[in-house]
Amino acid sequence: MPVASQLVRKSHSAIDIDGRYQILGPLGSSLTGSSFLARHRELGRRVVVKLEHDRADAVLKARFEREAQALSRLDHPHVARLLDFGQTADHRRFMVVEHVEGRDLRQMLERWGRLPEPRVLRVLDQLADALGAVHAVGLVHRNLKPENVLIGEGRHGEDLVKLTNFGLVRSEGAGFDDSGTKTGAMQGTPRYWAPEQVLGEPADARTDVYAFGVLAYELLTGRPPFLSSTVEGFAWQHVHQRVPRALDPNGRPRIRPQLEAVLARCLAKHPNERYASMREVRKALRATRRVRVQARAPTLAERVRGRLAAPETWIVVGAAFLAGLLGALVGR
Repeated sequence: MPVASQLVRKSHSAIDIDGRYQILGPLGSSLTGSSFLARHRELGRRVVVKLEHDRADAVLKARFEREAQALSRLDHPHVARLLDFGQTADHRRFMVVEHVEGRDLRQMLERWGRLPEPRVLRVLDQLADALGAVHAVGLVHRNLKPENVLIGEGRHGEDLVKLTNFGLVRSEGAGFDDSGTKTGAMQGTPRYWAPEQVLGEPADARTDVYAFGVLAYELLTGRPPFLSSTVEGFAWQHVHQRVPRALDPNGRPRIRPQLEAVLARCLAKHPNERYASMREVRKALRATRRVRVQARAPTLAERVRGRLAAPETWIVVGAAFLAGLLGALVGR
C-alpha cells in the first residue's frame, strides 16, 4: 500500500517517514502537500512533516521543491525553519519544518474575535520583520493569511510569531509559473488578494504589503475589509472598491486615525501608492504606538492667561487693592 494511503487511513499509528519520523496525526493540507505532526525517533523532538501530494503533477512538484528551497534560504526567528528534506520509499518528496506549540491567527480570531490593539501591534511588528527577511532574499510570499501565521510562546510568555506555508512563494517580479499559466487570480486566497494578483500582473514585495494590510485590518476589527460569497465578488472589490471605515455600533471608529492611515497606505489599489517595503511598514506602525505632543515654551500671552487664571494671583491683587484703599482712607 502506498505511503499516502497509509497516512490517510492510519495517521495515528507508528508509520515512519524515511525511518526517522513517526507520524502522530494530520495537521492539514495545502496546495503543495499534506502536513502531519511527527516525532523524530532518535531525538524525541516534535516536528511537522509536509508530504508531497500523491500523484502531484509537474507544476505541483515544482512548487513543493520551490517551497523547500525558499525555506532553506531563510534563517529568521519569525520564519518556521526547514530542518530536513528527502524522499519516501514511494518516491514522494517530504520536508520537515519546526513545530510551533500554539495556534494560528485564524484560530485566535475565531476564539476571541478582534484582538486588543497593543497585542496586534506586537504581532504585526514580528510579522513585518519576517516578511522583510523573505523580501530581502528576493522572494514574495503571495499567500499571507491568518492560517499561515503561527503564534507560539516566547521565553517570557510573550507572543512569538512564525510565518509558514511558502507553497506559493515566487521570485520577486515573476509573472508566470512553470506551466505557462499566469500567476494571479487563480492562486492564493481571494480574501487576501492584492489587485495585481487579480489582474494577473507580476508580484513583488508590495503584493505582500497589501495582504499584510488586509490581515492587520481583520485583527483590529474582527472582520476583513471585504466580504463576498464568490471569488468574483472578492476580485471586484479588491480592484475597485474603497476600504470601508471600521466603525463600532455607536458609529465611532474602531481604529485610531494614525493607525488607520498606515493601513490605508498598505491597502492602496496601485502598488506605487503603497509602502515600498516591509521595513517602511514596520517603521510606520511603530510610530503609531506612541503619538506624543512635542513640548514647547509657552508664549507671553499664554503665560499672562495662566497667571490670571491662578487663584493666588487674585489674592495678591485683592490684598494690594485693599491696602491701597485703606491707605487712601487713612491719608484723608
